Amino acid sequence: MRYRNMSAPQSTLSRLITGTFSTGIGRLVTIVFGLLCTIIYTRWLPKEEYGSFVLLQLTIYLVISLSGFGIEISLTKFLASSNEENSKHQIINTAVYFRIITAIIASTILIVGRELFYKEAQSSPYIELLMYLPALVIIEAIGNLFSEVFMGTMKFVLFGVMDIIYSFASFFLTIILVIWFHQGVVGLVYARLIPKTLAMLFAFFHLRQYFRIRFDFILLKKLLRFGFPLYINNILNFFFSKADTFLIGMFLGTADVALYEIARKIPESLEMLYNAFRVVFFPIITNIFASGKSDHFTKVLNDANRLLTFVGVFSALLAFLFRKEIITIIFSERYLPCAPAFALLMFAFTLIVLDSNLGFSLVAIGDPDKSPIINIIRTIICFTGYLIIIPVFGVVGAVMANLIGVLLVNPLNVYFLRRRNISVKFSVYLKPIFLYGLLISLILGLDPQCFHPKIAILGLYVLGSIFLSVINQEDVALIVNESRIILASILRSYHSKSV
Repeated sequence: MRYRNMSAPQSTLSRLITGTFSTGIGRLVTIVFGLLCTIIYTRWLPKEEYGSFVLLQLTIYLVISLSGFGIEISLTKFLASSNEENSKHQIINTAVYFRIITAIIASTILIVGRELFYKEAQSSPYIELLMYLPALVIIEAIGNLFSEVFMGTMKFVLFGVMDIIYSFASFFLTIILVIWFHQGVVGLVYARLIPKTLAMLFAFFHLRQYFRIRFDFILLKKLLRFGFPLYINNILNFFFSKADTFLIGMFLGTADVALYEIARKIPESLEMLYNAFRVVFFPIITNIFASGKSDHFTKVLNDANRLLTFVGVFSALLAFLFRKEIITIIFSERYLPCAPAFALLMFAFTLIVLDSNLGFSLVAIGDPDKSPIINIIRTIICFTGYLIIIPVFGVVGAVMANLIGVLLVNPLNVYFLRRRNISVKFSVYLKPIFLYGLLISLILGLDPQCFHPKIAILGLYVLGSIFLSVINQEDVALIVNESRIILASILRSYHSKSV
């Protein structure tokens, strides 16, 4: 129990663990059911149809990003920084009404433009799916904003429940529509649209007390002014993280889009799990900085970078060692060609987590204008890489370009934070990355085929991390202690309900 009496940074780490657990349950359920849905896609749909559905999802993401004007992340920042209930009501109402208007305008443009697009485009599964785009954009844009309200008001459990509702409904509708009724790719659309609607209605029910006929134009200007750099950032993020899929479709075809989507399915699922941490991390560090505790802020950031890099590199090593087995067992042998891309994407996931931590820290200290500068450079590097490397190396080329972009801009994030006296330490995440490079060299040299040598290599990574102080006894003791407290709380809740 010693850790409950330690200084503020340990208390904050406890809050991060507890909050992440609350939101993480929902994200974990989403990941599990998302993977189960993907197992259905890979066995009941042709690659071309699944690739078309992936392109539809990316189009939704792009339209929502373009029509949001950065209001979502501004909403979280302003709510987390406010301690007055009346002020929160004003912020929520102004943001929600603005987002509803922009979503309707975007959907109207899509409906008008769709007919013109159909006349020029050749028939394909992707073109046919575009008819569902307006409804999906409205529902998901509003639902996403409600999620940000849960984050900003630190209602992390409700945020997790919202994810669980979507996951359960999507999985069961996928079984019914794709397997039972043989609706194919159209069944996938409804298995997304209906659950997103249910999750949005759930959020509205729990947030209804905030909604009044209140709209503040001056506040809206502040939200948009703060969010505009983040809006540009979101667009750049799209080109950095999603344009590769469009380019693969252009250069290689929708079947290769499906291969790439399967390669990135597990890394993206882990990124969703990381988001369970991020939705807790961002409002907490925002509140810490707003309280003038910059030293505390620095420690929390460095601890987060250290522990998340340790976990990320361990996952990347596991994926590299068992890449063929993982792809074959989960997604079938049809997708075995994407195994090398999957292993590389797992390492890229670790770097993306670091990038996200540093980027959100810049926003938390009130420097949202720096992220677009960083992302412009990263996007230019990655997009150039996509155009040059994808035609030569295919799906793996997209991952290589992605890795180069993230590695080159990491020092810029650190530079901008240090200018604000936030002492980010390179060493806390370079040490596990160094171990990764060393052990990958060992794996390539020995080429272990049996189970036991592979487990031994994972053990070497853990021992090396302890030796280099990447993890320590206090980390383990705190996590174990918090896990016991959370488990005891769950058991008490279950016992009280049964009584």
